[in-house]
Amino acid sequence: MIYTHSHREEFVFNLLDQIGINNYRDMSEEEVAYQLGIFINKTNKASHCQQSGRFRAIYLNIDLDPKQRRLEFFHELGHLLRSIPGAHLLPTALKDFMEWDAQHFEFYAAMPYKMMDEFDLNDPQVVYHLSDSFCVPESYVIKKLQFIREKQAQYQLLTK
Repeated sequence: MIYTHSHREEFVFNLLDQIGINNYRDMSEEEVAYQLGIFINKTNKASHCQQSGRFRAIYLNIDLDPKQRRLEFFHELGHLLRSIPGAHLLPTALKDFMEWDAQHFEFYAAMPYKMMDEFDLNDPQVVYHLSDSFCVPESYVIKKLQFIREKQAQYQLLTK
């Protein structure tokens, strides 16, 4: 079935392509951050990011499961790439929008559709394979697969 992607997904595809990340095997937090000039640090506090001038860092909570930490990495990366410094000074509605945008960036970047092409999405074990390959929680994979199937069904309805 045909899947059409959004402008946010296109942003993710272009970003990863520009830094030479073309398959899930290359998608470690360290490699993505290195290619983007972002420092990664571990912390015992909640995951967050920091930007000051050209300095950009993501602080990841050390107590998180590695698969949850991967999602938080992409969430914080979304803040660094798609938000503005000093966002805490903005009105609540704009802060809420930037949080929403970071959540959507995370959703598309943690397991980009274009990198899922070597997996049989109809395989009964695909949730486990994708979870292990992309290092993301199974609950995230289930949500992503449901989203893809819904978009495919919508496209099919529109093109009849």
